[in-house]
Amino acid sequence: MNLDEAVGHMLRVRGDLRSKRGVTDPLFISENMQRLTQYTGAVEEHLAVLEEELDLQEMHIFTGYMKQGKSASAAETLTRFEVGETKGSVARIKRLVNSSWSIIKTSQSRYNHLSEEYKQGGRAV
Repeated sequence: MNLDEAVGHMLRVRGDLRSKRGVTDPLFISENMQRLTQYTGAVEEHLAVLEEELDLQEMHIFTGYMKQGKSASAAETLTRFEVGETKGSVARIKRLVNSSWSIIKTSQSRYNHLSEEYKQGGRAV
């Protein structure tokens, strides 16, 4: 699965967990937490590759400017300018991943709450 597919699935499942069933149905919550975990993990695997490629790209660009006789400060500024768009994309994906893990943690708490409520004779699971 490519990055765009993984992000798309991740966002879709996040939306599913925001639905009424995502608040009231423990089985639905559990299944979608599992899905979200898998998709978030897939996105993180792609993110690791992107970050590695970005680091290498920055190194090569910076080194190229230094070989051209630019000062370290100028080379750093020019490098930041060249990789800015990629850094922005990486930052966006990181935020999506972090918020997905937060949603998973919150969903786990909700699942536990509903399970406890069921054990005490409340809501039916």
